[in-house]
Amino acid sequence: MMYRGDPGTVTLRCQNSMTSIVFDRFGKDVLISEIGPDSFTVSIRSSVSPTLVSWILMFYDRVEVLRPGELIDELRKIAETVLKTYPNG
Repeated sequence: MMYRGDPGTVTLRCQNSMTSIVFDRFGKDVLISEIGPDSFTVSIRSSVSPTLVSWILMFYDRVEVLRPGELIDELRKIAETVLKTYPNG
């Protein structure tokens, strides 16, 4: 996959324990659009890059990508590759 260099909007659903981590990584100029009892939804400006993908993967299920689709596709591709590498048995 080619990574685009131009930043776009990335929307994430994060567990509430991720609040300070998100602010440390992306600054306080993020848009929080929903706050729930267990999670919050945040929109950030970022390009889809190996650095962003690695950052998301570092937090396992504490961060869920809601958009863009190309980032979700990249994460699925990585997950499928890992599952193929380590099959049951």
